[in-house]
Amino acid sequence: MKNDSKVLLIEDNAGDVRLIREMFRENSRHEAELTIVSTMREAEGHLATRQTDLILLDLGLPDAQGLEAVRLAHEAAPHVPLVVLTGLDDELLAVKALKEGAQDYLVKGDIDSRGLLRSVRYSIERKTAEKALRAESHELHKKEARIRSIAENLPGFLFQCFVDEADCIRFEVIWTPGFEFLDPMRSTSSGTAYSVLESVHPSDRQKLTDAIINARRIGSNWEQTLRLVAPADKELWVHATALMRPGEAGDTVWDGVALDVTDQIAMEMRNAELHVKLRQAEKLEAIGTLAGGVAHELNNLLQPIIMMTELVLANSLQSHRQVELLQRVVDAGNKAAEIVQRILAFGRIDEATLQLLDAATIVGEAVGFISPLLPSSITLNVDIGENVGMILGDKTQLTQVMINLVTNARDAIGAKVGTLSISLSNLGAGCDRPVLRAGVILRGAYAVLKVSDTGTGMDEAVVRRAFEPFFTTKEVGKGTGLGLSVTYGIVTGHGGQIQVDSIPDRGTTFSIYLPIKEVLSTAANPGAASNTASAVNTESSLSAALSARPEFVAPGSRTMHSSSR
Repeated sequence: MKNDSKVLLIEDNAGDVRLIREMFRENSRHEAELTIVSTMREAEGHLATRQTDLILLDLGLPDAQGLEAVRLAHEAAPHVPLVVLTGLDDELLAVKALKEGAQDYLVKGDIDSRGLLRSVRYSIERKTAEKALRAESHELHKKEARIRSIAENLPGFLFQCFVDEADCIRFEVIWTPGFEFLDPMRSTSSGTAYSVLESVHPSDRQKLTDAIINARRIGSNWEQTLRLVAPADKELWVHATALMRPGEAGDTVWDGVALDVTDQIAMEMRNAELHVKLRQAEKLEAIGTLAGGVAHELNNLLQPIIMMTELVLANSLQSHRQVELLQRVVDAGNKAAEIVQRILAFGRIDEATLQLLDAATIVGEAVGFISPLLPSSITLNVDIGENVGMILGDKTQLTQVMINLVTNARDAIGAKVGTLSISLSNLGAGCDRPVLRAGVILRGAYAVLKVSDTGTGMDEAVVRRAFEPFFTTKEVGKGTGLGLSVTYGIVTGHGGQIQVDSIPDRGTTFSIYLPIKEVLSTAANPGAASNTASAVNTESSLSAALSARPEFVAPGSRTMHSSSR
């Protein structure tokens, strides 16, 4: 007991007060400030206003008797140690008093000064220890609440990993908000619970096992990014970090946290895909610039070759054999010139003649021209919307785009029975915006041309290279590999976008988006869809379409030749 302890004695018997005062004085080493009151009411007033280190309580007060006195004193100062000092030698009463909050129960006739002061000192120490324990327990509860709050809001789960001397791995999930399917003690909606190792994606399971066993052997921490397979085959990416600590019975133990990084991984994958597409676009642009420059040089060389050979041919003095050889030179030069024109179109160096064109009319005329190119085994479906709008473009180049795409579709179907579908629609400014493969989001109104086939299709690797010049999947001699690169150059040169979607063995769809410059009214373009349909199905309409575009079939014309993918 500290020397300056403040003790409150609640006693109404003057003789007992003197006796207790003498007991405190006998032990001069532990002087205490003793305050004496004779009623519970006085005691309550004192405890409410004055610091008190200990209460000595008699159970026979004028205004409080027995256990009631104990309860009232404890309620008035629950944090102050209470020692009952009474003349009642009642063991049952003593037990009840201790249960009500008393630290000790002393009988006046059986106690001396040493016993009294020892009880006072121990009572104060016990109360102090209890107070410290309560404070520590309170802090512990606060820390536990903070940890629980963090765990409940953690985007992942806490775990322990155990490896025994036989390299057997075992996981225990400590906290699983959002990952309840990993906790075998909980039931899931499907009634099935999985262990952590069972839930790891089969492709990642061996990698995780090897990392843990290696960490055990070198005595280190470990971390892994891996996939978990949740019920209904839902894949979740987590990044697990585990810190090693000593275990029991030869086990190695790691305490760890696994954070859900599914969204982050998905974003990284999208960014990587966009980066690849950006590099591809930059490569195509560089190839286009280079190809355009080379094509111009080749064109300058080819023109005099063709012209001078034709002049020699005009001379009738050559033999039949010489004429045949010279004609082959002219034919080869013309074919080379055709390839040069396609390279120029891809490089967007060749100037286009731009004018306002009715998108439906352009597509309808092109359909009328290309339908005879299809074998009877291919069914042609055409769906041209009304009042699609006006586009700013070069009529010849846009027709070339249609021919290239349809020829590719025909070759993809081959000798099999298949379907080729052509559609034209209006993507209004207020419609939902599609996000293209290159990450481009379209703005404004567009005419959307789609050419689909049920052919062999392409895998992702071929799709990524589809627009590269001279890339083809056809046999040698059956394609130059310029068809889609020219198409790409024409479409982007018109301020548009081209998208390809393909599934191996199911087919391919090319979608072309061309900006609309003017929207047609119904009166301005009556019956566009019906006219187009009849152009596909009747010979008279086909003849009308051909005669309307005589340049498509003029001798020596090079705009109608198509190349492969």
